[in-house]
Amino acid sequence: MDRRVSPPEGINRADIGFERSDYPSARAHKPGRRPEPKEPTPDCFELILAAEKHFLPELRKWLKKIKDPRLIERVTFPIDLIFRLAITMRIAQYQSRREFGRALQNGQICAAALETQGYKVEDIYCHNSTVNRVMEMTPHTESEEIIASAFKYLVNARVFDPFRDDGMLSVAIDGTNMFSSKNRHCEHCLTQKHSETCTTFRHDVLAAKMVTSCGFVAPVGFEPIENSGGTYTKQDCEIKSWRRLLPKLKEQYPRMKFNILADSLFAEEATFSACDQYGYNFFICLQDDKLPSVRDQLPSTDDRPFIKWTGEKRQFDGEGVHRIT
Repeated sequence: MDRRVSPPEGINRADIGFERSDYPSARAHKPGRRPEPKEPTPDCFELILAAEKHFLPELRKWLKKIKDPRLIERVTFPIDLIFRLAITMRIAQYQSRREFGRALQNGQICAAALETQGYKVEDIYCHNSTVNRVMEMTPHTESEEIIASAFKYLVNARVFDPFRDDGMLSVAIDGTNMFSSKNRHCEHCLTQKHSETCTTFRHDVLAAKMVTSCGFVAPVGFEPIENSGGTYTKQDCEIKSWRRLLPKLKEQYPRMKFNILADSLFAEEATFSACDQYGYNFFICLQDDKLPSVRDQLPSTDDRPFIKWTGEKRQFDGEGVHRIT
């Protein structure tokens, strides 16, 4: 068993220090080496601006073209700054507007980076409620133009070329909920009745997004799912909004061809005919227990030369996309 050597009398053990003569910057009465200085963590907004400068140098010009819905004589914060802060909140993945507002007030979003873009310091610290109010007032068509301009710019810059399949980009179609409340928000709200005393008011949107095998996703377009207001026989739904979104995609991207990815909800004749008309390929995920009337029209598994079910994945023969008529 090892024995410890007691310090001399009158000397406290804590007062004993160690110095390393072989290290030029040894600290007096401190053991070990000096800790290496850590690199400062880059501000998220600086990273966003760096990515913008590289991939979307025209973004600020597009944001300035947005029509401001406010009274010009009462405007304090420019519309392009409002949209830039809203985009930053989503990219930085803040969980709430309150958290984003605290980041603005505490200086976590670098004001110097915004100053380099030509904004004034007093304009930077915009309240998060102001951002939300302006976004609600702005028509969704303005956001659609920004999305279309950014997507076409990246396509022309060949940023998405590694994600092409037979020269075509894959676009997934699906609906998502944007807002729900027990109180009616506006006359365009969708209503979902759970019981005689419980009704939910919703705002949904049908989104078209480019998807890739590595998980990268880019927005292509969207269409609100909302009632027209006033009296109506049936509410708006994903199928109705899809029939509005598909011609819009063709109008915004007239020279592009897409692989449309959708679930069994879109397995209907109108979708197939429109995709054939526009030159789009379509991949419909149809589960075995869904839409038996449609599945009965398909040939049996043994008679399908282009697809084989292995229990884990589907294998194509490599001769292109085949359509069943």
